[in-house]
Amino acid sequence: MTERDPGEYRYDVAISLRAIDAPLAQQLADALAPLRVFVFTRRQQELAGTNLVETFTDTFARDARLAVILHREGWGESDYTHLEEQAIQNRGLKTRWRGVLLVKLDEAELPTWYHDHYGYLEYPRYPFDEVVGAIRAHAERLGADRRPETAVEKSLRLARAEQDDRDREEFMRYGAGLQLLRTEVERLFAKLTHDAKRIASLHPELGLGAGSDERRVVLSGPRRSTVGFFERPFANSTEGSCLLVSTWPYRQLLPGMQGYVDNRQPLSRVSYRPVYERDRVLRWEPDNGGRALSTDELADEVLLDQVEDSIRRAKDPRIHLGDFGGS
Repeated sequence: MTERDPGEYRYDVAISLRAIDAPLAQQLADALAPLRVFVFTRRQQELAGTNLVETFTDTFARDARLAVILHREGWGESDYTHLEEQAIQNRGLKTRWRGVLLVKLDEAELPTWYHDHYGYLEYPRYPFDEVVGAIRAHAERLGADRRPETAVEKSLRLARAEQDDRDREEFMRYGAGLQLLRTEVERLFAKLTHDAKRIASLHPELGLGAGSDERRVVLSGPRRSTVGFFERPFANSTEGSCLLVSTWPYRQLLPGMQGYVDNRQPLSRVSYRPVYERDRVLRWEPDNGGRALSTDELADEVLLDQVEDSIRRAKDPRIHLGDFGGS
């Protein structure tokens, strides 16, 4: 396959995805406007009656200047993503991988033919807007036109965005959104407790304790503790829900323990509001002006802050904060 002139491509970007990631792909397509983006779920009507085997092969092999893979466990195993995978491999070999970009969505192993040195993005480790910027910059390096949006394109994009905002608000306030929030709180508490206990077993000199129940997680140190409290005012809605993370100047009792209750005031307190962003990922937005964090990012930030303080108090030169990264 020879390199085409910029005007010969039908699409600037073609996105290969599993069906579960269709909402994310559609949001990427909107955010990449006015680039011409192929997402199958957006073009089913115009492709009806065509030979889809040829369509998918041609689109990912040569009709788009950049092929983007939204990669997660199971990608490449369905009939269509298998076709796309073969076409993308062919494209990569012919373009020395300049025309392929992979976005890693979970911990699944990369395809055996896609080497680390080709480079990839990790999402949601990198925020949605950064992923959009990286895809746009890559497409423009390959010759994508930086033309401004037309009035029609902009009006259609804004209408889709307004509808999406309404759908997300409805989702988050009731039903499935409420269940998602409960699941993420459980996962946050479980990760904090598991990782803190692992660190405590490796470094007992830190005096770190951890425990949680349905509403609270406690990381307890000799002279400083961190508490995460899930506040949900309404049983049937996420409205007003938040996660309060506070630090205290003494060893807090773990959930289920009984003893003297210290009435001293907290050293710090940050409230995190759950936000269901346009990329269909729940994040935690702090009230101190920081960026919204994924559940894993928030767990790591809270734990590292507690461990760093424990290290300072233990004054053990053998222990380094870097020992605990990625636990």
